[in-house]
Amino acid sequence: MEEEKEEDTRNYKTLQTYKMPFKIEAKLLTLVLDWLLLLDMFKREENDAFKLSVWSELMALVNRLEARLL
Repeated sequence: MEEEKEEDTRNYKTLQTYKMPFKIEAKLLTLVLDWLLLLDMFKREENDAFKLSVWSELMALVNRLEARLL
C-alpha cells in the first residue's frame, strides 16, 4: 500500500514537471496546422493579390514559430 502511494506521488510529480512543455507543444502544433492550412490556400489560389496576403501570413507564422523554438 505504501509503495503504491509513493509511486502515485512520483507519477504526479512527473506530470507536474511535464505539464508546461505539453502546453508549449500544443501551441506549436496549432501554429504548424495554421501554417499548413495557409500553405494549402496559397497553392490553390489563382488571384495574385490574395496569394501575396496569404504569403505574408505564412511568413508571419514562420517568424512566430522561429521565436518559440529559439
